[in-house]
Amino acid sequence: MRRLHPVGFTTDLDGLIFSTRKGSKSGSFVVVIGEDLMDKLSEAQRLRNGAPARGLPGAAPYSERASQDERDWDRERESRSSRGRPQSALTPREIQARLRSGRTIDEVAREAEVGREWVERFAAPIMAEQAKVIDLAQGLRCVKSRLGESAAPLGESVQVNLLDRGVRLMTEEFDAGWSAYHLRDRIWVVRFLYRSRGRPQQAAWEMDFGDRTVSARDRLASDLGYLTPGRRKGSARAVADADEDLPEAAPVEAPAPARRPARPAGRRAGRKPPP
Repeated sequence: MRRLHPVGFTTDLDGLIFSTRKGSKSGSFVVVIGEDLMDKLSEAQRLRNGAPARGLPGAAPYSERASQDERDWDRERESRSSRGRPQSALTPREIQARLRSGRTIDEVAREAEVGREWVERFAAPIMAEQAKVIDLAQGLRCVKSRLGESAAPLGESVQVNLLDRGVRLMTEEFDAGWSAYHLRDRIWVVRFLYRSRGRPQQAAWEMDFGDRTVSARDRLASDLGYLTPGRRKGSARAVADADEDLPEAAPVEAPAPARRPARPAGRRAGRKPPP
């Protein structure tokens, strides 16, 4: 039997994502979240706490248990406070909602009045969800009115246009520049932040997770995310692989000095040869 490790939620929050590798940010296994799953998890938790086994059909439905989340959380806060553990002003669901909306871990920790490490416990599924959105957006093509579809996906277009602007990034810098947050319904905002001439620059695109479309939210995003059809792309890898060492040029030997042709026999300086 293969052991799976939780990664996060699906974008529609209807399933749990699992991976065969521990600590992975992406996975290929999805388990649908339903009442049967919640009942089994509830029963497993009861048994782990030493409660006697009982039939699953008699368990309270998930819809009824969900309405008791806030009361259960209040009791948990009191219990943690008595044991010296941090007492958060936000529930785990509220913490994750704020992280999904683009708030940083430090910002949420200050609002919850807890340490950063407490918020990080609930951040992993959100970070995995955001990484999935960024990967999807980078593979989509921007569309401009009267120009049509970009000649390359968003990620490649940004690389090429950055290179044309003289901005050369390391692979880690390019990957770290991307972020995403949930706006509404199935709409996400994908951002790319970089520095040019000592000043921070940020471009933002809207991605419709349902229609699989991406569109620019500002002029910089429109310029970076679009590649004119028919234009030579150049070497997009020059940006992504900027941290790779270039091969050293082979030394070039200086050419040997040209030799003057030998003077014909019998020719003397200042005299013309006989006819």
